[in-house]
Amino acid sequence: EGISHYHETLGENILGVELAFSGLEIQFKKNVGSTVYCRQTLTKKDNKLLMYAIKNHYWYQMYLDDLPIWAIVGEQNEKEFTVWTHRKIEIGYNEDRIVDVSVTTEKKTQIAEGAVLEMSYEVVWSKSSVLFKDRYDKYLDA
Repeated sequence: EGISHYHETLGENILGVELAFSGLEIQFKKNVGSTVYCRQTLTKKDNKLLMYAIKNHYWYQMYLDDLPIWAIVGEQNEKEFTVWTHRKIEIGYNEDRIVDVSVTTEKKTQIAEGAVLEMSYEVVWSKSSVLFKDRYDKYLDA
């Protein structure tokens, strides 16, 4: 399956914000163990693009039920470039509503031309006391 792209609003389109469906299978209150969703052998071009993204501290943003989550692409130490190849998505629910979401990046993998990246994710659901009407409070300035 390919990744589909779309814009939420005209403003996002004008600003160049492009949303893409991740293709990750997430069902309400169903945990997902570590699952590989993509394997890719890095070409010279892929490696250069990732190195650029890491050098420039690129982040990506995802949405789950309109709640944003962010994570950094990778890290640079001395001459080594690494990317995070596993995402642990933790989702809080209250009754039948999603009230919290966060992502933790794991499995640092060194990149180089010819390296094989194996991207994976897992999903962990947990009950939360956060009310649906308060689910955006953690994003607001206090």
